[in-house]
Amino acid sequence: MAELMAMGLVAEATKRLVFTLLDVRASKQHSRNITKEIDEFVTTLNKNVALLKCKLPPTVCGEALDSLLSKLKEAVIFVQSRQQHGFFKTMWNAKETKEELNFLRRNLDSAFQLALFITTLDVALEANKKIDDFQLKMLEISEAHSSDSKHARGEIQNMLGLLMQGVHKTGPKLQSVITAVESLPQSADTEKFFADVLANISSQVVTSESEGSAITTEGDDDEFYDPITFDLMCDPVKGTDGRTYDRWTIIDNDLTQSPFDQNKSKPFSIVCDDINVRKRLFSRFPSAKALFHERRTSYRRDALKLAGEGHDAEALFMLENVLKWDDEDADCQKLRDVISVRMSQLKTERAREVDLLWSPNQERSLRSMDRALSSCNSAPVISARSSTFSTFPKDHHHRARSFETTSSQDFQSSLKFKANEERADGMESIQKLKDIVILLSEDTPANALAEAVKSFANLARAPENKVNMAVYPGALEKLVGLLSLDLPNAVLFEAARAFANLSSAKENRDKMARVPRAVERLACLMCNEVPASVQSEAARSFANLALEKDHRLRMGAVPNIVERLVDLLRRDAGESVQRQAARAFAYLASAEENIINMAACSNAIERVVDLLSKDVPVTVQVEAAKAVANMAHLEDCGKKIASFRGALEKLVTLMSRKVHESVRYEAVRALANLSHSKQNKTKLVTFPQAIERLVSLLSADTEESIKTQAVRAFANLTAAKEYLVELAEYPGAMQKLINLLAKGTPEGVQLQAARAIAYLSWDDDNQITIAATHGAVERLVSILTGSIPISIQKQAAVAFANLASANENRSMLASFPGALEKLVTLLSRGVHPSLQYQAALAFADLSWAEENRVRMAAFPRAIERLVGLLAPDVEEVVQSQAARALANLSIVKQNAVKLATYEDVISCLVNFLSRNVPETVQSQAIIAFANLASVDENKWYLAEYTGVLEKLVDLLSSGVPETIQRQAARAIANLATMRENKILMASHPGAVDKLVALFHDPAASEGVKSYTRKALSRLSGSDVRVR
Repeated sequence: MAELMAMGLVAEATKRLVFTLLDVRASKQHSRNITKEIDEFVTTLNKNVALLKCKLPPTVCGEALDSLLSKLKEAVIFVQSRQQHGFFKTMWNAKETKEELNFLRRNLDSAFQLALFITTLDVALEANKKIDDFQLKMLEISEAHSSDSKHARGEIQNMLGLLMQGVHKTGPKLQSVITAVESLPQSADTEKFFADVLANISSQVVTSESEGSAITTEGDDDEFYDPITFDLMCDPVKGTDGRTYDRWTIIDNDLTQSPFDQNKSKPFSIVCDDINVRKRLFSRFPSAKALFHERRTSYRRDALKLAGEGHDAEALFMLENVLKWDDEDADCQKLRDVISVRMSQLKTERAREVDLLWSPNQERSLRSMDRALSSCNSAPVISARSSTFSTFPKDHHHRARSFETTSSQDFQSSLKFKANEERADGMESIQKLKDIVILLSEDTPANALAEAVKSFANLARAPENKVNMAVYPGALEKLVGLLSLDLPNAVLFEAARAFANLSSAKENRDKMARVPRAVERLACLMCNEVPASVQSEAARSFANLALEKDHRLRMGAVPNIVERLVDLLRRDAGESVQRQAARAFAYLASAEENIINMAACSNAIERVVDLLSKDVPVTVQVEAAKAVANMAHLEDCGKKIASFRGALEKLVTLMSRKVHESVRYEAVRALANLSHSKQNKTKLVTFPQAIERLVSLLSADTEESIKTQAVRAFANLTAAKEYLVELAEYPGAMQKLINLLAKGTPEGVQLQAARAIAYLSWDDDNQITIAATHGAVERLVSILTGSIPISIQKQAAVAFANLASANENRSMLASFPGALEKLVTLLSRGVHPSLQYQAALAFADLSWAEENRVRMAAFPRAIERLVGLLAPDVEEVVQSQAARALANLSIVKQNAVKLATYEDVISCLVNFLSRNVPETVQSQAIIAFANLASVDENKWYLAEYTGVLEKLVDLLSSGVPETIQRQAARAIANLATMRENKILMASHPGAVDKLVALFHDPAASEGVKSYTRKALSRLSGSDVRVR
């Protein structure tokens, strides 16, 4: 059946193209050569359709041939466009048009062959779980092959290596693939492509008998779990989106849109049974086979029972589902046809009634309520077939498709208020909901109440009903009133289920959490006195409400809530209860106050950690891991978790690539949160396999979300100084971190990688290691640009500045292409101060290397930018590094002469000689000034500069820091070597006296006295007497 549908789509698309080509041929707008090409084109298309029809495997869904269908449609559009614009006329270039048709024919020929190959391989390998990704990649490879065969062959080899893993070379599966490919008619365009495919199949398979059998690992079981619920499937089916789901997930949740279709643009339904996955499922999990038969038998029995009781809408829905897996079921076929006729007649009668009885005034009176529940119109509504609730159907495994029947005598009369079918359905929906809500009271007889709340719960499962039902006057208050331990368990279960269904809608959560006693009553339903089914729905409701951050604190403060959730985490509670309790626990654990209470609760950590065990269902594991990750945010709680026996071992185990992606993500996130604590860092670094697993997750093929957490954890660990060298030297770690700095890497990953490298670069040995790592400097330099987020730039700037502090790196970094340009750009005014500081620090360190000084001083705008950072409004630490850079550059005479020609340089340096300047800045500025004063070309200019001598003499006073005193004496000594300056300086008030006093000061250092002696010696040759 699936094969016929898939083949029909291709045949119809091909037929359209053939007719379009024949239309061109009949129009006589073409040359003889084009006619010949069209004839050959049509012949090729017909042969390919016949070949596909003959060899297309069974159980192929239409999605498998999407690419071929798309190319056929594009071909039709192309030919029609060419015809419309007259391209087939003989006056146009017939040769070019013929070549276009020839290219189109060859392209489609290849597309047919590729489609047949993919579907053949799919079935031959029994729909290997990687086949979906393989099919998409094969299409990309086929296109790449013509332009870059080397690249394509590598891609084929990589994918087939994964796809063919464990398939024996001489086994029947592989032989069927090879035979199928070899039997395909090869064109010149596809021959080499398929030759590469076959060659890679042969090279990738296992050749030895001992390796011939496929090994089933924990990770291989992923294909047996439903992608929505993560539950083990029992009845795998193919959806129209090409994915494999459990039949009951689709039926129970009435899925009409694929959850993986972001645009919600395509209808979704079951296409066919996935017999290949089912075969492997039953082999791997024998119990699934029994459940498979049990569910189908039970569902069919319920469908027949509903049909016999007259519940046509429910029965029709269920009968259609039964016929999807057994279209030859005669009993179901017969009932389906009878009910379809009956419902059609009923609709006709209704339309006739409302046409006679509807009035405009009645329409206006109900317009507002009609709008409030307009979304309910999409559900078919059938009239009541009894006057009491006792005729409601028994509980069954399906999704309610319409409003349930009620006991209201006014129900059928409400149908008379509509002018057309749509109005009638909307009015009936409103009246039905009203009738059900009225019955949601403890005063209603037990049986009627149970059926009413069940009907309400079923209605609340439909996404289109949830919001409208929650705003219906009194509905939520009455529903909360039924969450009482005084009521029968059947009522409690349905009330809790209804609450859970409504609270799954984001729009409802806030108002539902605010309903008086709602949260408290849900907590009561999680006690041991109620059945597990009620506990599960209560916990699901509680977890849904906890999704609202604003209510988590209040919910966490509900008396005994933590203890009750912890109790539901016990091993014998059942998977459903455990999962919902763990889910609620995880959401509450996102608030710090709640975490404190949770950590203080007896057995809380023990129970949550226990659910991380290998034998726990993946749906529970993921929620438990999420809870651990959230609790680890609080440092004290993180310490308790890390110290708890078995916690780290289980988390590290769950970081394995064999573990389900969702569980692995939460486990890595938990480790990242734990690694914030200084106490935990040592435990994690030394824990077996912890670093190994983290480093393995830094690879390019790791999912982005997991990689982000892994690199965050690694970065946190690098903050421990005692492990910097060990982590940097771990095999593959540094190179993988550098690779994560590449352009195109997600921002979150790139930030944490840069942060890790920045931490590692604080160690002297690591500075050499990092600079020598392939691509490290290149990637760091590339990040120092305005288009990169500033948070990432900051980390890269820290790393670069640290690398620049190593003598061995300075020459290489200064000459690296683009490095100085990026640094000078970051020295600009307006750049973030932290970036300015790191850039100035790196520039100053690089300028300490003698071989760099001339090149750096000559770099365009470098000196101007450094002087700009000496402005009063610049942060002190930035000023200090800018002054240090100028001091280092001025050591070279050539640079000293150049710097003295900048008026702004001299002005800023002289201003920094004042006593009120911070020591960190002044100590560097006076070194720069003393260096400039050592050059003969500058001495006269500097000695005469306004205020210079006065400020230098003042810095000789007692109380001035020794480093500054020494450089002031050095500057005076340098200026005094010039004859013209001697008289000027010796006659300056207090100059000689300050020098003499400083020379005789017993507290003065030898360095200060040395320069003072030189200054006095040089001034003694003047006409002024020196004592």
